[in-house]
Amino acid sequence: MNMHQPIGIKPHHKSANKQKKDGASRFFSDMFGLKHLRNYIGEIMFFRSLPMVTKSKVSADTMEEDRLPARPPKLSCTNWVMTRTLFKGSSQSNATQDQCLESVLPLLRRRCQILCAKDDAPHRYANEKPKLEHELKSIRQTLSALLLEDIRITFYDAYCEHQPFTGATTVHVLNAVCRQLDIPSTVEEIEVLQMKLDMTFDDDEQRALEEDITGKILWLCWCGICAEVDQLLPKIVDHIRREGYMMGLSEISNIIYCAEIEPDDDQVHLQRIMLDAGAGTSKHQLWLAARAAEEAKWSSTTRDTPTINNNGSTPDTSTQTLSQPIA
Repeated sequence: MNMHQPIGIKPHHKSANKQKKDGASRFFSDMFGLKHLRNYIGEIMFFRSLPMVTKSKVSADTMEEDRLPARPPKLSCTNWVMTRTLFKGSSQSNATQDQCLESVLPLLRRRCQILCAKDDAPHRYANEKPKLEHELKSIRQTLSALLLEDIRITFYDAYCEHQPFTGATTVHVLNAVCRQLDIPSTVEEIEVLQMKLDMTFDDDEQRALEEDITGKILWLCWCGICAEVDQLLPKIVDHIRREGYMMGLSEISNIIYCAEIEPDDDQVHLQRIMLDAGAGTSKHQLWLAARAAEEAKWSSTTRDTPTINNNGSTPDTSTQTLSQPIA
């Protein structure tokens, strides 16, 4: 044993790394509103295994409770194999699914029971409804606002159908796009963009690269969440159906519909760059194209501009008639 080695360095190093990863997990969980979303779809495990390492710290200055963070920390995806395993929703064990559902079923069953007894127990209904409205409005202020609309339609359709839920009704079109996501390629693209960003000094190009990186990371997170929701939501609906509280799901669907709220500028911006990434739109490529067009424009202008001689005058390029001597 080396007596000169400082005690506790390795444990401290591991502790610091764990705190950084936990901070990134909480950061993105807040961005997607998982604190309240879990009351309707169960526990989302994606961020617990977030295979990314933060390059900049996530502190109280960058995270505010019940508010959408202004911008995410810079991330570097280091292991796409770990990322890929998070999207294998169909291979998730029943034990893991049961663990995810444990956080939602007791509360959701109790709420559906209360909402079903709207006429018989109006006081309980009046006490419970504002709680749902607060939660749903909070979710509306996060990137999971799109997913909330999916939940609303699924709950309402399940109530109207009164038949075993197949999970094939109204899944958001973005979920179908997520299933086509090439995880290794996306992670490699993020790493390439990060390297370009590190070597770029132009402010406008830096902003374009930052948008592309952030958008791709958010899209990866979105697809990871959707993969879990696709498996959990049908089980939740089937459980509530067996309990006989389908009217409660209809009430929740109606409350979601009424819980409209205008998104702030940060949310609109992050949602746009996330959807742009999903659609394959690159802000950096658009910036490069605009710069090339501008350079071509200036190059053409330079060629068309007459050259100034040393005396400061522009030479006459018109045809000159030589004077003929008089015979």
